[in-house]
Amino acid sequence: MVIDSKRLVLISFSFFLLLLLPGCGVFAQASADNGSIKPVIGSTAPDFTLEDLDGEKVKLSDFRGQPVMVNFWATWCGPCKLEMPHMQEVQDKLSAETGFTILAVNLGEDKDTADRFLQENKFNFTTLLDKDRTVAYGKYKLIGLPTSFFIDKNGIIKEIQVGPLATKEHLMTKLKGIL
Repeated sequence: MVIDSKRLVLISFSFFLLLLLPGCGVFAQASADNGSIKPVIGSTAPDFTLEDLDGEKVKLSDFRGQPVMVNFWATWCGPCKLEMPHMQEVQDKLSAETGFTILAVNLGEDKDTADRFLQENKFNFTTLLDKDRTVAYGKYKLIGLPTSFFIDKNGIIKEIQVGPLATKEHLMTKLKGIL
């Protein structure tokens, strides 16, 4: 069977779009498991409650009125480790003057593993444990780590970053929309 070049290009482009569009952050996706919608820029951030490293319940909506970065990470994730020093530096600089808070959501690891990593690296983010990954994959529909959601004081997602924030400047650019 001979396929002319125009038809081959059209088929290839169509296949590419089918692969690309479902993963784009600008399109809402219904989850097959519970019908929830994938969070997108301009939508209200899905609320959640998770335990912190001290066993206290922390709820995202309790941070209404201040800018928040929700960062999903794990100790085994190399790109996560790459961005954390920048996150710590920016949090130290901005938290007092703007109320900026980072909620670092650890995926699937136990308290001791996450706490040991944070202590060894002198990171002091508010760290939450998503032990069964229901927030990450059920509510936020993650496709990879690290992933960060930049949420303004009204609870609206202003930016989404899939992959590491490789420099402090990159992080600051993402924060402009919520500060």
